[in-house]
Amino acid sequence: MVGTSQAIPRTAPSWRALYVAAVSETDGERMEQRIVDAKKALIERARELFHAGDGQMQEGSAIDDALLALKALERSVSHLWTNEPQPDSVAPPLPSRKIHVA
Repeated sequence: MVGTSQAIPRTAPSWRALYVAAVSETDGERMEQRIVDAKKALIERARELFHAGDGQMQEGSAIDDALLALKALERSVSHLWTNEPQPDSVAPPLPSRKIHVA
């Protein structure tokens, strides 16, 4: 119904905080779990928005963007978790799971 909106429950902790923690993490071991946690929170929130059905398009778009970014991050560091080089990589795999950010 137009003009009426229900309160949409928010997942705790916020998917946004979990997303920022995942993309900001520099420790490979922690990053893997942070990505998993963020993706779970994003999917849960997307389901809440879907079931509420009150047109939260802006947050829905932000969730889509965050999921795509996490997937890209996952792919870019997955070789660190398996200690295997990516197919187009010429550098040998890093010996540890620590990621150094300049």
